[in-house]
Amino acid sequence: MPTLREYAPGWYNKMIEIWTDRLARQNAVRTGALIRSVKKHSLRFEDDLSLTAEFRFLHYGVYVDSGRGPGSASGQMARRPWFRRSFYISAAVLARQAAHEAGRLYVQAFVKL
Repeated sequence: MPTLREYAPGWYNKMIEIWTDRLARQNAVRTGALIRSVKKHSLRFEDDLSLTAEFRFLHYGVYVDSGRGPGSASGQMARRPWFRRSFYISAAVLARQAAHEAGRLYVQAFVKL
């Protein structure tokens, strides 16, 4: 199984692919500005088990995801869930990978004793 440092860059790239695919599949591309704005920003490792992954997209993307937004009738819009659900599922996968890596490092520390 790959280490977190080996696994995370692929996960990071896959998130962009998932989000842009979901936006396209749900036809949330009236002008194309939102789908073009979904970008990687930075992926930094604090240590072997801690990382920060930053993504960028136009702010109104959160309103598209939730179906609520300013300027729409009664604050309601057609909900097009492209971000939140896939992010939480994918973050859980990344957390499992980190847990596996923590276990490997723990065992490795005792083997060296």
